[in-house]
Amino acid sequence: HGLHFIRCFRPNKEQSSGWVDRSFLAKQLRGNGVPQLLQVMCQGFPHRVALKEVAASFAGCLPGTEGFSDRLLTELLMHAFQVPRAEWRLGVSQLFLKAGQLASLEELSANP
Repeated sequence: HGLHFIRCFRPNKEQSSGWVDRSFLAKQLRGNGVPQLLQVMCQGFPHRVALKEVAASFAGCLPGTEGFSDRLLTELLMHAFQVPRAEWRLGVSQLFLKAGQLASLEELSANP
């Protein structure tokens, strides 16, 4: 399954058609983390998975990790499965993966 995301933005405070308030739109883009997302994607991490999803899929693979945060559990999983650090990055709520790593993660998920 591929990951997709859609962001909706208001063109102006009045939500009137025909014109865009550039500063209002820029504030929304910054507030939703779009510049950071684009930066991560440009660094070669086009795929992302919610940390909650990773933790839910793999929680049983690492005994003794009950009660760990989704972020810590995800980090431990990536090290346990020996995924090279250059192939992934952790965000606040997302795991960012380089091309090819999403398929590997899905394969691991299907065969724990």
